[in-house]
Amino acid sequence: MSNLHFVETPAAGRLALMPAPQRADFRTMAKAGIALVVSLLPVAEAERLALAAEARLCRQAGFDFVNFPIADFAVPEDFGAAAALVGAIADQLAGGDAVAIHCRAGIGRSGMFASAVLVALGETPDAAMAAVSAARGCDVPETEAQRAWVRDFAAYAAERVTAGG
Repeated sequence: MSNLHFVETPAAGRLALMPAPQRADFRTMAKAGIALVVSLLPVAEAERLALAAEARLCRQAGFDFVNFPIADFAVPEDFGAAAALVGAIADQLAGGDAVAIHCRAGIGRSGMFASAVLVALGETPDAAMAAVSAARGCDVPETEAQRAWVRDFAAYAAERVTAGG
């Protein structure tokens, strides 16, 4: 069974969330056409999960790699940087690329980020979280703070559209 959980999106590309990848998952991601892997693991957590070399493994498999560390059960510390990454992921999906987002279990942080990407693509926060929950097979994001962050991101995105930016 694949660890990739694909989310229905309005974009041409494919969005997946997943738990921290094991060696075999890199082959699965390659077969699925993943172009970008986004890790939300802080360095110490990645090391504990034997993923210290994930950037190199991704490059060897032909994927782009971005690490955007968020503490377990938490939300991004830098809202602007997180919003910029969400926008970049949405742009890649709109361009037809496949993107995989992961944290440790592929539920809380990944669910929050995937939901925000759907919001950036035009979904409401509740519809986005419902779509990601359906794909993941459990309620995501994991914490109320993460769900609130998705709603805050939606308000931020709406303000930017209203302001013309």
